[in-house]
Amino acid sequence: MGTLDLSLNKFGNDGVVLISGCVQKVRRLRLESCSFSATGLEVLCKEIQNLEIPMEFLDLSGNMLGDSGVAFISGCIDKVWELRLEHCRISDVGEQYLRRELEELGLPLITIFGLW
Repeated sequence: MGTLDLSLNKFGNDGVVLISGCVQKVRRLRLESCSFSATGLEVLCKEIQNLEIPMEFLDLSGNMLGDSGVAFISGCIDKVWELRLEHCRISDVGEQYLRRELEELGLPLITIFGLW
């Protein structure tokens, strides 16, 4: 199990759906600025939910996830140790929702927002 970095490849929702099939084999996945939306994220998060061992790192920054993607993220957040979501068009309302989810799961805030 290793790292897969496909950042800056504009494969969109169709590409992220294809990549979803390999999440069982990676510990660190970087999908920064790959032009996918909540539609592709839904499939990816379903695969992540099935992981026996959580991912170490998942970078979804720079994609058009919006608040509609927040529900999918919250469904798999306990299967990712560190999640990066910068510039994903998530509103303050979506951010607050994710913060509450983290609190309920007893996970640190840095798990999601990675203040780096």
